[in-house]
Amino acid sequence: MKKTNKIAFLLGLSVSLISTGYASTIGTVNFKGRILADSCEVASGIDGEMVEVQLGDVDKNDILAINSSSSPKDFAIKLSNCDLGQAVQLRLNGVAVPGAEHLLAITEKLGSAKGVGIGISEKGVSKPLAINDLTDARNAVAEMGDITFEFTAAYITYDSVVAGNADAIATFDIVYP
Repeated sequence: MKKTNKIAFLLGLSVSLISTGYASTIGTVNFKGRILADSCEVASGIDGEMVEVQLGDVDKNDILAINSSSSPKDFAIKLSNCDLGQAVQLRLNGVAVPGAEHLLAITEKLGSAKGVGIGISEKGVSKPLAINDLTDARNAVAEMGDITFEFTAAYITYDSVVAGNADAIATFDIVYP
């Protein structure tokens, strides 16, 4: 071999030996997960995919005091075809009132009400859920595997009330604990 070829060969060999000689373990990748049974389906209709809660017209003089509330309105979210015994929770997602995470904020637009939010509670529970938090777990019952989450909603005053439209939007996730 020519001298330049030998030098190039030896340099290449030494670089490959050096780079493999300094390899070390730097970190670890942990993979975690679960294999779930069939998941629940959101029931179709007014108590399923598209729930509309009519809180009605409320006189601002009836809810002037901080923490006062309008009359609560019942609503439900129904799930179907869950595996029997499957534990399920819901997470209600939305924009919370700053400093009052238990209130869903009114959608801000021209002519919107101010000083009130919407408190959402599990039916029979007086304390509103924190927005973006989980409900208590429910287990699928009956042969159909249906689960119904029952709630109440009301306007709750957190500041000086300004009259206007008081609409809000929340989405929900199904969570399998």
